[in-house]
Amino acid sequence: MFEAATNLLQQHVDEINALNVFPVPDGDTGTNMFLTMQSGVQGINDTQAETVSEVATAMYRGTFMGARGNSGVILSQFLKGLADGFDGLETFRVKDIVIAYERARQCAYQSVGKPVEGTMLTVISSIADSAKSIELSGGNLNDLHEAVCIAARNSVAETPTLLSTLREAGVVDAGGQGLVVILEGLRRYVTGQGMEGLKLEMIEPSSLESADGVVSEEFLTEHEEDEYGYCTQFVIQGDALDLKQIRSQLDEIAHSTVVVGDEFAIMVHAHADDPGNLISMGVSNGQLSKIKIENMDVQHNAFTAARRDEMETFTSSVVAVAAGPGISDIFRELGVSELIVGGDTMNPSVGEIVSAIAKAPSETVFVLPNNKNIVPAARAAAEQSPKIVNVLETLTIPQGISAMFSFDLQADVDTNSVAMSAAMTDIKSAAVTVAVRDATIDGISTKEGQYIGLLEGDIVIVGDDIKKLTLGLLGNVGVDDGSLVTLYQGDQLSENNADVIGGAVIDAFQGAEVEVVQGGQSHYHLIISIE
Repeated sequence: MFEAATNLLQQHVDEINALNVFPVPDGDTGTNMFLTMQSGVQGINDTQAETVSEVATAMYRGTFMGARGNSGVILSQFLKGLADGFDGLETFRVKDIVIAYERARQCAYQSVGKPVEGTMLTVISSIADSAKSIELSGGNLNDLHEAVCIAARNSVAETPTLLSTLREAGVVDAGGQGLVVILEGLRRYVTGQGMEGLKLEMIEPSSLESADGVVSEEFLTEHEEDEYGYCTQFVIQGDALDLKQIRSQLDEIAHSTVVVGDEFAIMVHAHADDPGNLISMGVSNGQLSKIKIENMDVQHNAFTAARRDEMETFTSSVVAVAAGPGISDIFRELGVSELIVGGDTMNPSVGEIVSAIAKAPSETVFVLPNNKNIVPAARAAAEQSPKIVNVLETLTIPQGISAMFSFDLQADVDTNSVAMSAAMTDIKSAAVTVAVRDATIDGISTKEGQYIGLLEGDIVIVGDDIKKLTLGLLGNVGVDDGSLVTLYQGDQLSENNADVIGGAVIDAFQGAEVEVVQGGQSHYHLIISIE
């Protein structure tokens, strides 16, 4: 469970980091939470833990010593609550995890000097409440994990209503977002759902009309000159340490305090103008280790500069529709910001396209439908979006890829529009698929199960041998010396057969450059680009 949660969290580090706001700086929340979870998993691997109790305890101890930042320390206390709730158990049932989540709530709130709602604490509280309601209704473990994830997501979406800083910045709480990802990882393991290719859709503030998943420029401008002091973290080790006394001492000289531990080891995290006072307080109570001091003013300046660089970099961005892991990877590598899975038989809705446009990191967005049936929905989405949206009517995947080769993040909108439009018209698109029924179209008859070759969407050739048909199809195109022919291999065509076809194309059109690429698309054995 913990490994699954950590793996899923790793996939979302950047999105969570993008939510960091000041004046509650915590480095990079996503990074801190991931490294904290990673330390916990390592703690388990370093032991012979087998029971639920042993594993949960090892996880807590690993995260306690490896906790990074405010969010990491609070996360370690959430895990301490689970360990306390599972104490002595070999396995767990619904009633056990309900107790564990309630204990996690208590530990998390007790760890913070001045608890603030609209943060991870609020989300943890919603988790405990939701788990209890499932127990009362007689639900099973799957029901519980499903309900907990829903409750956490809803709680995160509402964090801006509780914390003005989040509302002003236009984002949800980063720590809460991280906790949602962790819970989803736990749920997917418990329910037997796989992890690969299943990134989460990040939560946006439900109380705001629009949010793009990053701190707003207005917020950066208003807080650009703010000062924050030093983020200081260390572990106090000793005998008979007084946790309450140390918390009280810390509250007098610092803020954003989180103090956790026991009589032998106490983790301290705090913000102060003078870190020396914090270190002196720690030394007066015991021996110090894992000392970490960060100048938050430097951190803040770097944060602001990085966010401004991101805003300046994305003069415009691109939303594209595509299917197939290989083709999707190509679009991402070429600079597509938001990718919508779709195509033939999977036309995305207007709402899905509007949502993708909203998430794109710029006010000007290009949309590549890459399918003639998706163009109307893309146009409708452009009309509904408050952003400046340019729908480039790419009718095929090759047209979309060609347009992306001419997209320049640094160029202005007009330059990109002209270059991308010109590139998409310079390409010829062909495809090979199988007829699903007998038909006669434009004088060409085909039987169910036969291969059919399409050029710009029209059937031009039919046959029973895919290699011969592909050569005949390219003969209809008119491949010249110096042409580039790219064969995108579909998921119904083996790699060996794709290579055989590619070799045949090389032999037949010796003046052309031929490349076989794994596209992974459904329905089409080959998508072919000729330029």
